[in-house]
Amino acid sequence: TSTGNPFGASVSFNLPTGTVADDVTVFIGAFAGATVAGSVTIPAGWTTIFNANGTFAFYRKFVVADPSSITLTSSDTANSWSYAAVSKIGCDTTTPVDVFNNNILLANAQATLNAPSVAPTFTNDLLLACYSAIVGLSGTWTTPAGFASVIAATGGPTCLIAQKQLSSAAQTGSVASTAPHTNQPISGVQIALHAAGDTTSTQAAPIMTLGGTLRNSGGASSFTPAISKIGPQVN
Repeated sequence: TSTGNPFGASVSFNLPTGTVADDVTVFIGAFAGATVAGSVTIPAGWTTIFNANGTFAFYRKFVVADPSSITLTSSDTANSWSYAAVSKIGCDTTTPVDVFNNNILLANAQATLNAPSVAPTFTNDLLLACYSAIVGLSGTWTTPAGFASVIAATGGPTCLIAQKQLSSAAQTGSVASTAPHTNQPISGVQIALHAAGDTTSTQAAPIMTLGGTLRNSGGASSFTPAISKIGPQVN
C-alpha cells in the first residue's frame, strides 16, 4: 500500500490490505515540513529502523486484534506526507529483521543515493531496498539494478520499496537508486528479512557491519550528531 500528499501535523495511514497475524509489515515514509530536521512519533509496538531529517522507517509483526491503520505525528506544525508499506509472510516470528543499514543525507548535490551494504546472518533473506525524499514534488525513484519494484509513492514526497531474493550470506554491496529531485533530505536503507526456519550461515571471515551514515554540510565549525540517526543495532 502507498499514498502521497495527505496534509497535516498528524495523519493516519493504512496497513496493506490483507495483513494477518505473523505477517511482518515494513513501513517507510517522508514528510515535508517547516524544517529539514524533523522526526515522527513512532507508534507503540513498532521497531524503529531510522527516524531523522523528515524520513523514517519502522516495522512490526502483526498480531491478532492489531489495528489496520496507524497514526503518525511529526515534530513540525504542518506537513505534506508520503509513505509506502509492505506486509510479508514467511518471516521468522522472533527476529523478522536480520540486519539493516541506512544512509541519510541532509541535502544531496546529486540525485543518486546508495543504500549501504549489509552482511546477512542467514542464507535466504529477502532483501528490501527502500528510499524516500521529503520534497513535496511528484516524481519516481528508479528501481535498483537486480531488484523488482514492490510499491512506490510518487505524489511528493516520494518513496520506493524494491526487493531481491538472496541465496547466500555474502555481503550485498551498496544499492543505488536515483531520486526524482536534488538538494533535498533523502534516505536509503537495505533491510534483510529473516525467513522462518532458515539456519545461521557460517561466514568465511569476519565481516564489518556499519550501522549507518549521516552527512551534514551546514558549514558549521563543529557538528554533534545524534547516535540514533545512524541506526544503531543491538550488539
